[in-house]
Amino acid sequence: MNPNLIILKSSAPRFFSKRKTTRDEFKLGMTTTYIMMLLFIWVLWIYYVWSLNVNATNGYMIRNLEAERKSLIVEKDLLDIKIAELESLSNLRLKWVKWKVKITEIKYLVKKDWEQYAYNDIK
Repeated sequence: MNPNLIILKSSAPRFFSKRKTTRDEFKLGMTTTYIMMLLFIWVLWIYYVWSLNVNATNGYMIRNLEAERKSLIVEKDLLDIKIAELESLSNLRLKWVKWKVKITEIKYLVKKDWEQYAYNDIK
């Protein structure tokens, strides 16, 4: 009789370590491996779709912010032009004409050589 068959058929393995018995009990079959691989591929696919979604959302937000930035730059340029028009010399002259006050009395300040200052009231 074969001694290996006797040891394997016995109910209490005496000569095997706990690690070996645990390893013998845990066997992965072809279907279990196939299911685990499909599950792993599915998880990777979900992560890939999620990362694409995040990148597309960020790209959309960046595109909107760029358009808003361009419109604000155009608005700033228009405001700078308006400021330049309001501060221009011709515009200030027109405002000066509006601010002029009609002079009714003319009084001169005359400097004489022998006096420091003299006030001459001419009417």
